[in-house]
Amino acid sequence: LVGYASGILSGAFNPFLMAVGLHSGRKILVALGVVGQILIFSTAAMKAVLLSLLLIPVFYYFVIRKGPIRLFRIGFLCVVSVLLPFLFVDIGSGIAPSNALVTQSLAILYQRTYGMTGMLTGVYADFFATHPLTFMSHVRPLTLFHDYPFAQSLGEEVGYYISGMDLDANANFFATDGIAAFGPIGLIVIGLVVGLGLSCADAIVGIRRGQVICCAALPVIIDLANASFFTTILTGGLGTLILIFYLWDSADVKSSVSRVRQRSPSAH
Repeated sequence: LVGYASGILSGAFNPFLMAVGLHSGRKILVALGVVGQILIFSTAAMKAVLLSLLLIPVFYYFVIRKGPIRLFRIGFLCVVSVLLPFLFVDIGSGIAPSNALVTQSLAILYQRTYGMTGMLTGVYADFFATHPLTFMSHVRPLTLFHDYPFAQSLGEEVGYYISGMDLDANANFFATDGIAAFGPIGLIVIGLVVGLGLSCADAIVGIRRGQVICCAALPVIIDLANASFFTTILTGGLGTLILIFYLWDSADVKSSVSRVRQRSPSAH
């Protein structure tokens, strides 16, 4: 239960406060979101939570605030983030300085964000070529329809497979919900499911607050690169974030209708 609370706070409420604060210029909301993320990080040391404190402001000021979102700006940010770790590496020896902060920065930006996502997709394909498929039983409610074939979580099973140690090699939704569930054909299945799910989310939240949504959804996007789609909906905060924007939009609509009625002449 604490995991659900932490995920919803770090994936929905805190990013929402930061995004609304940046867009409206209300520094108190940004501060509340930042403090909330630091609090969550202090409880479980989740690196993605700390990374969001950098990504949300950078994405807002470089991409969102400039007007329409341009793919060039997003691509430029990706290229810079890939090249950035080289600033901390001794080019001659190819070794980073023995500094904990530098090591963690390299791990987050270069290894975990980019390298591990692609690598683990291949590892999952190798693992489930010789091990039983889950048929979505790794999603807890669906164990009612099919028995889960492993003793540990998918990440722990694959982690032990590649390292022989207790390692949680959690992976993106294509690997976790696609390959692990149905084999290679699962890539198409989960692609359709996620596409339909995100289309429904677009229909619910609309585009009127597109700038705020793009910023607030960054932690959820990071989560999708490292976890199951269904886990992201429940534990990662995606479902809560959609609900927040829906309720916010509904409240504005009711407020607008109320103001129109107050300005209208009396029916009597």
